[in-house]
Amino acid sequence: GLMTTDLATQMRAREATIVPLIKSFGTIQSFDFAGSRNEADVFVINFASAETEWFIGMDDDGKVAALLFRPAQEAAPAATATPAPSATTAPSGQ
Repeated sequence: GLMTTDLATQMRAREATIVPLIKSFGTIQSFDFAGSRNEADVFVINFASAETEWFIGMDDDGKVAALLFRPAQEAAPAATATPAPSATTAPSGQ
């Protein structure tokens, strides 16, 4: 098989939940390799109604040993809103 025995067992146990969820995303619009993190390859897959990130880790025999998908993470803005500096005013009336 393509997966390790352990992962295949986990996937079968979750199939009733995972398959309808993925089908609800619609057709694949794009599929892009996004690099590697923690020994897993990362793919960004855009479906008709969802943008997802998939993490796929392989074992030494070339079988899929880890598989995770989640909604794609938006890139963090370069700068977050910072509070305006407090206005300093001279005491009035004195």
